[in-house]
Amino acid sequence: MLNRIKMNSPKVSSIDNLIFAVGLFGICAVTWTCLSQALNYFFIGMIVFSTYILRLRHNKRIGFKGINLLIFVALLSTVVSTLFSLASSNKVEAIRDSSLLSFPVVDSTDFSNPFIIVLKWAISLYVLPTFIVTVRRLSSTKYNIMLIFWTLSVALSAFSAILQRFDLFPKVNFFNQSGIDSGRFAGLSNHPNTLAVLVCLTFPVILILNRSKFIKFRWLMVLGLLFEYAIFLSGSRNGIICSVLILIFVFTRRFEISRRSRFSGPRLFVVILFLFCVYLIGLVEFVLQNTRLGSSVGRSGYDESTQGRLALLEYGFQVSSSFPITGIGPTVLKTFHNIYLQIAGSFGIIGLLAFFNYIRNLLRIDFSLNLKFEYRLIVYVFLIYGMLNNNLADFYLYFPLGLCYATLDDHRVRHD
Repeated sequence: MLNRIKMNSPKVSSIDNLIFAVGLFGICAVTWTCLSQALNYFFIGMIVFSTYILRLRHNKRIGFKGINLLIFVALLSTVVSTLFSLASSNKVEAIRDSSLLSFPVVDSTDFSNPFIIVLKWAISLYVLPTFIVTVRRLSSTKYNIMLIFWTLSVALSAFSAILQRFDLFPKVNFFNQSGIDSGRFAGLSNHPNTLAVLVCLTFPVILILNRSKFIKFRWLMVLGLLFEYAIFLSGSRNGIICSVLILIFVFTRRFEISRRSRFSGPRLFVVILFLFCVYLIGLVEFVLQNTRLGSSVGRSGYDESTQGRLALLEYGFQVSSSFPITGIGPTVLKTFHNIYLQIAGSFGIIGLLAFFNYIRNLLRIDFSLNLKFEYRLIVYVFLIYGMLNNNLADFYLYFPLGLCYATLDDHRVRHD
């Protein structure tokens, strides 16, 4: 699986190797969000430290278009909302009560200092992409090592979810996890939805590794099956839908590449036959009956979960429409179960436009020609998953998104 990898390069100093190893350990561990918050901050600190040292030693302009504007707008909106105490105003309290009074457990408002919240998000937006691009400029081998170790850390979490399913995972008191009591398994994540989004965002990463000849096709299939089963065990409706869309995108892309081949007809027939067999053996019905996607979601309080999400969406829409220009500040940056409403509710329409500009710049990167689909797929997965989830400001999200910047200057990358 680790085919063709050489850890050391004569072109890179031993100090760079050491700093890279520190950052790599942090990148692996930061995906295991079930560990204590203090440990998570420690891992983030390792990455911040490594990024800072590498930037001091290799001070080259990176050019992250869109991030500066997004952070500036977020900071400006935070200043305005803080000056006028919008988040604690009577109007916001009335909106919250009317939307969430029947669902007190779904309110995830962050009452930390709003400037600390913006600072944390800024660190997420800047640090991981900076580390990734700097490592890529140092060594393409190290870049692929980083992708492999990230994939292995997510795969370990996915495998842990399987062990939890069969009651083979050791009981650890300091693990901070939710959902297991309701038959949902989070692996090494703090919540089943976190595991699902990590797995979905890692699908394009294993495609990149396979296309780059760093993992063979059989390992791609093994990891794909492991990830799909982990999403099933997480019980995440959003994760299941998103993973199915990923498979559709990949099949469509594969057929598009080979459509001019004389074998394209038989390949299409095989795909149709496979889908028919999946339906025939009842796999679709099995998934519907054993996840919260099915028509029988009324059992075990699943209806309450759905209604809670709808209440958060209504809350977000009312906040966004009541404070359309600057929003009410970042206290609701991880609320509403929709990243677009979270941006609009936190930073207003100006924040939403800045966010779309950030995404636009990500998609306009001149990716490596043979990997353009895979890198863009990362952004699409992030956007699709965000329609029904709170994952926006979490630190680990910006590793996959940061990979998109890695091909900004491929012509200057040194190949080992």
